[in-house]
Amino acid sequence: MTLVAPPGCQPVYNPSIPYLGTIHGGVRVGASVYIQGSVPENITRFRINLLCGESDSSDVALHFNPRFDGWDKVVFNSRKDGSWMSEEKIRRMPFSKGEAFELVIMITSKGFQVNNNKHL
Repeated sequence: MTLVAPPGCQPVYNPSIPYLGTIHGGVRVGASVYIQGSVPENITRFRINLLCGESDSSDVALHFNPRFDGWDKVVFNSRKDGSWMSEEKIRRMPFSKGEAFELVIMITSKGFQVNNNKHL
């Protein structure tokens, strides 16, 4: 599946990692964030954080953290006022080391919905 950004999107191509940038228009109900990337062979985890401010220490609206640790899982969380909330885990791994992925984070009235090309 190849995702095509809808008209009006402001893509960022080949950002330096870690990438810290503004989501133009903000995170609001009906908005989506599209991410294309690849999982390096030599990692045990990676993360995507949607921050509520302009620094890495800002509150985290969504912490998305696939972990390749023998108990492969994807961890979701958020951070408010410097404290992490309760983790939610999915005990299946929709990512493979060395492979490309596409991810869509949709903002709904109930929270975040995360989908990828392998159906998270």
